[in-house]
Order: sequence, then C-alpha cells, then structure tokens
Amino acid sequence: MKITVVGIHYIHQSIVVDKQKLSFDNQVEKYVERFEKTLINLSTKLHQKGLDTALIANFSPHPKQMMALSRLEKDGVEVLPELKDEIEYYFKVHTHDNVINFKPSTKLELANFQYNRIINSRYVLTNFDTFEMLNFLNINNKNNIIAYNVLPAYRALAFVQGIVLKQPPSNFEKSTKSLMQSGLGWIAIEDESFVHFITLKHHFKLNFKDVDEFLIEFLPIPNNQLVAWLNEHHIL
Repeated sequence: MKITVVGIHYIHQSIVVDKQKLSFDNQVEKYVERFEKTLINLSTKLHQKGLDTALIANFSPHPKQMMALSRLEKDGVEVLPELKDEIEYYFKVHTHDNVINFKPSTKLELANFQYNRIINSRYVLTNFDTFEMLNFLNINNKNNIIAYNVLPAYRALAFVQGIVLKQPPSNFEKSTKSLMQSGLGWIAIEDESFVHFITLKHHFKLNFKDVDEFLIEFLPIPNNQLVAWLNEHHIL
C-alpha cells in the first residue's frame, strides 16, 4: 500500500516591531528564521512505522531545506522533490495589534514520475487547501485525499475524503457540523490526550495522543474493518 505526502513548505521569516502599526520607520525587536518541517516529520513517522511513504514537495538551495532533504534520504524516506532555483520565503511582520503575512505564490509542477506515484497511491496526504490544487490531485476521482492540518475551501471539499487537524477549530461544534453537511466524509481532531473522529452521524473519542499516531494506525485499515477498529479504540 503506497502513501504519498504532497505539498508546499517554506522557509519562514518573522520580525516583531515595537509598534501598533507599521510606518516608514520601524525598529525590529526580534527576528526569527525557521523551516516548517510538518510534511517532513509526517513522512518520516509514516516511513518509520513500515508504511510505503513518499514525499513530493518543493526544495530550494536554502541550507535548511538541503539538510532536511539529505536527512530524509539518509533515513530511507523516498523523496520525489521539485527542486527550485530560488529561495522563496513566507514572511510575517508582527506588530502589537496584527500579524501581516506575505505568502509566496509557490506552485508544484509535477513531472510524470511524481504524477504516477500519486496515481498509484491508496492515500494522498496534503497541506494544499485551494480548489485548484485539490482538484488537480483528485486524479481519477479516487476519493483518497486527506487534508493535513488545513481547512480546505468549502467548494474543494468534494475532492477530500477526510481532514486531520492538530488542534480544534474555533466554534468546534458549529465548524464540524458545517463541514460534515458540506459532504466531507470524516474529520479527525487532536484534543489534549485523545483524538475526535467525526462523521455526519457519529462522534468517537479515540485513545490516540495525536493525529499522527492516529494516521499511522488508520491508513492501513481495510474499509470493511473500520467500524470494528473505531469501536476498539473508542474511549467510553
């Protein structure tokens, strides 16, 4: 059983300024640069548990991304990278009142070997949330896409089987009900020491510490064994 993790990850740069609003003269209080490793960490965990996992993502010449790519290959994780010539930054400015985001318009342009891997995967886990990209990944209408720690646009939910979130959304009951009524198959949400698993008609509390642990157990389950598996892990 093949699992493919697909998405975009960035080098994040953040500055904090000592003002309520930006002006033409700003003093920087703090500067932070980090590489968002969510997709890398997920791919590594799935691989370490014996799942046939590949990562398709963008990699730039930035040392932090090159080190991460080298580490993945050393750990035996299959990586099908799209190598970028330029470094693209996700830039944030923090004032006292607001956070101003400058998100790059990075896109994946898949080659045939990457496309074939997606076609042959039982599940595709992605941090894409737009109609355009989820429609693109919905190859042959296989209904095998899981949105990872993002809430897709409502009109893109038709392309998604399930969603996993690392923390509960605001207005928990209202948000989950709205998602289910929009045609989503299921949603799994990390909440302190357990994971919610919600469908249109059912709500289970499962004894997993986080959604990554949930996915490791959930992904290999045959469809005809899902109900028994849910009952086995349900916290009464």
